[in-house]
Amino acid sequence: MSSNNVRRHQTAEQEVDNRAERRTARAATLIAIRDRLAVTIVERESHDLDANDLYGDLAELESAIKVIAPQLYADRWVAWVEQDTELAHDSGSPRAACTLCTLLQSHRSA
Repeated sequence: MSSNNVRRHQTAEQEVDNRAERRTARAATLIAIRDRLAVTIVERESHDLDANDLYGDLAELESAIKVIAPQLYADRWVAWVEQDTELAHDSGSPRAACTLCTLLQSHRSA
């Protein structure tokens, strides 16, 4: 193989690696946004507030993650369900991890 062909081959491999890294970074960003949105939905529902306007956004994020990184999506799915279920609570039993509970508690203390 000539030196030009070797360079082209190495460049193509680097480009594939760069694309994979960008895809992984994009998926990680979407996962972080998805996780925060899911927490917001659970918190709203736990305090009898409407969260219906956010479900479409959550579905879009999860679909995008599934397209960009299907294995990562599959690996995360069970953890998401468990995490979202664990965060759910009723407004009568406050949770320290719940932003709304914390805000309500600080308002009551003031």
